[in-house]
Amino acid sequence: GGVSMKRLLKYFKDYKFHFIFSFFLIVLVAVLFALNPWFEGLITTNLFQSYEKGLPFDSKYIGRLIIILIVSYTVIAVSRLTFNFLLTTAIQKSMNSLRNDVQQKIHRMPIRYFDNHAVGDIMSRMSTDVETLGNGLQQAFSAILSSVLTILFILGFMFALKWQMALIS
Repeated sequence: GGVSMKRLLKYFKDYKFHFIFSFFLIVLVAVLFALNPWFEGLITTNLFQSYEKGLPFDSKYIGRLIIILIVSYTVIAVSRLTFNFLLTTAIQKSMNSLRNDVQQKIHRMPIRYFDNHAVGDIMSRMSTDVETLGNGLQQAFSAILSSVLTILFILGFMFALKWQMALIS
C-alpha cells in the first residue's frame, strides 16, 4: 500500500515542475470551462431582451463577449495540449526509469532464480506491468482531476449566480 506508493512516487520527483504546472493548467481549464456558459448566457440574454423590446442588439457588447469566448476556448485548447504533453513526458520518462531499475534488479537476481523462472516471461511481465501502469497514470491523472474540478467549479458558479436554481437542479 503506502510503501509501494512511496517507492513509485520517487520516480516522479524529477518531474515536479511538470506535475505542478499541469495541475495549474487543469485548474485553469476547469475554471474557464465553467465560466464559458455564463458568457454565452449573457449573449443570449442580450439578444433576447433586444428582440423582446424591439431594439437593435448591442453589437459592441456581444462582439466583446464573442472575443472573450474565442480567447477562452483558445486558452482551453492550448492548456489541454500543454498539460497533456507535460504529463505524457513526465510519466513516460518516469516509467522508463522504473523499467531500467526493474531490469537492473533482474540482473542482480541469483542464477538459481532463473532455473524456475524463464527470463522471457519475467521481462514480458515487467514490460507489460510498467506499460499498463504508465498508461493508467496518463489517462487517469488529468481525466479524474479535470472532471472533479469542472463539476466543483460549475456547481460553485451555479450557486453564485442563482442558488435557488442550483438547489432545484
